[in-house]
Amino acid sequence: MVNHPSYSTTFVYGNILIEPDGAGNSQIIHYGGDSGTTSEYRKSTLYLYNNTIISSRSGNTTLVRLSTNDESAQVFNNILYNTANGNNFAMIDENGILSLFNNWMPTNWRDCHCTTNGTVTDLGNNIEGTDPQFTNFATQDFTLQPSSAVIDNGTTLLPAVLPENDLLQQYVIHQNFESKPNESTLDMGAFEYCGINGCNIVFVNGFE
Repeated sequence: MVNHPSYSTTFVYGNILIEPDGAGNSQIIHYGGDSGTTSEYRKSTLYLYNNTIISSRSGNTTLVRLSTNDESAQVFNNILYNTANGNNFAMIDENGILSLFNNWMPTNWRDCHCTTNGTVTDLGNNIEGTDPQFTNFATQDFTLQPSSAVIDNGTTLLPAVLPENDLLQQYVIHQNFESKPNESTLDMGAFEYCGINGCNIVFVNGFE
């Protein structure tokens, strides 16, 4: 597996990721490796885009642990929401190179809950706030209210993720999916808002 051409690059998109309070590990994602044999770590790029990522931890949360400074992450078009104070939410855990753009993020987020050896770069067009305006957080309906600031504030997908990892489907509760609406401008997060006039739908396998 280590020698497979696709081993070094990873695409994570369209997910609802929930970090509950009391979970033993405060890092939502770990990318690279954990065997201690760093020569076998992935040593390339994690593309993390159009996910809705929730932490209900009362303490600190870290978005991603990058194992070494040879691992990097391109983080864009996500909603990164925590129920604690914004300064409880950090992007990396000590190592790695992470770039952020076109995300919704908690106000007062931090690079790291540590003295970091890595780098976090804000490339712009991120929105900071306290409420991304989900339809109903209590029932885990993370679709968007019409007034949400994330609507139409995503960016076009990077050439590196296309065409194999395009956004063709979106999640339906529970453990199901539907064709993702094809709007002219992407929203941040895992769900595309359609508005009162409905959406243009791209059917993955012809008409449904």
